[in-house]
This record gives sequence, C-alpha cells and structure tokens, in this order.
Amino acid sequence: MGLFGKKNKEKEKCPICGGEMGFFSSELLKDGTICPECAKTLRGIYDVEHWTVERADGTLWQKQYDTLNDLTIEEARQYITAARQEQSEAVAALGQDYSAIFKVEETFTIAPKALDVGLKRSKLLKDKTVVKGLVQAGTFTRDDSVTILHGEQKIETKLLAVYECDGVSDFDTELGANMCKSAKTNCHAWLILEADGAVPGDTIAKK
Repeated sequence: MGLFGKKNKEKEKCPICGGEMGFFSSELLKDGTICPECAKTLRGIYDVEHWTVERADGTLWQKQYDTLNDLTIEEARQYITAARQEQSEAVAALGQDYSAIFKVEETFTIAPKALDVGLKRSKLLKDKTVVKGLVQAGTFTRDDSVTILHGEQKIETKLLAVYECDGVSDFDTELGANMCKSAKTNCHAWLILEADGAVPGDTIAKK
C-alpha cells in the first residue's frame, strides 16, 4: 500500500443511476449522496432557497438553504423513476415530430427593473412568461422557435432566454447576470417565452 492508500481505489457509485462519483462530483441528500446528473432531474422541485437577513448594524446578509438536503435517496429514486417514465411516454408520443421536449411544471410573469437587467432588456422582458420544468429530450437554447402544446391548441413562439436550474443561483440572479445557457435532457430549466399561454402540465417542443 502506498503513502495515500490504494492507487486505484474504486470510486463511489451513485445509488440511483450507478454512475461514478468523486468528492467534487456528488450532491448531498439526507442519507447519502447522488451524482450531479441525477440531481439535475430533481433541481426544479428541490432547489436552493435564497433570502436576505438584516443584521443588527443594518448590513444585509445573504443566506441560502439547499432543499435537496432534506430528501432521502429512496424519495429521490421514486421521483426520478416517475420522471423517466413520463419522459419515455412523451418521447414515444412526440419524438417523431419534435427533437426537443420540455414539460412545464410552473409558470410566472416577470417585470424586471432597468437597474437590474438594463433598460433594453427590461423593456424586452416586461410581462413575459417564465416556465420552469424538466427537459425530457433534446436541447433548448435562446432564440429557438418552439411550440406550446396546450391540449389540442398549438401556440408558436420563441425563447428569449434559457437558464439551467443548477442549484447554485436562483432565477433572479441568473436573470441579472444574463448568463444564458442551453438546457439539455434530464435537467430542469427556466425558459422565458416571447408569447404567453403556457400553464403547468403543458409541453413545449422544438422541431
């Protein structure tokens, strides 16, 4: 045995998908750890909460809490299994017509201030709808032309921005930084839509 133990020590496996995990490539749950890829599937539901606390001297203290830490491995496994099943059904139903599929879980309207995002972007994004949900297939990127599938109704629109739910920053922080990213299969994301009409339970798809 060498100075630092076995040279080829077996890496820890994710208890959900079996993927290898390292010290800096795992996410902490209540009773163990899982890999970052599985965590991405959970992030839209179990995100990091951010809030501000005022100290006695009047200064502000930014605090945060990762709700993923309250989740057990078995609860995570059940959620991911259900998400994968729904994903398979969506791909089977829509995959021949669309290359990317997104399930809407939450919607809200924004009216960002010019001081936070700049005058041009504040006008562009005023009263726009943000949808939060899981990318079931493919990749979504800013300026993509997409279709909101609302029952039998189809609404054509464009993505003004895409932000991945990474568990580090909240939506307001991502919006202010304007660090648009692509969102890929099995990760949660925020999409800003040019047109409204999306509600929880809808599908957003890209050809």
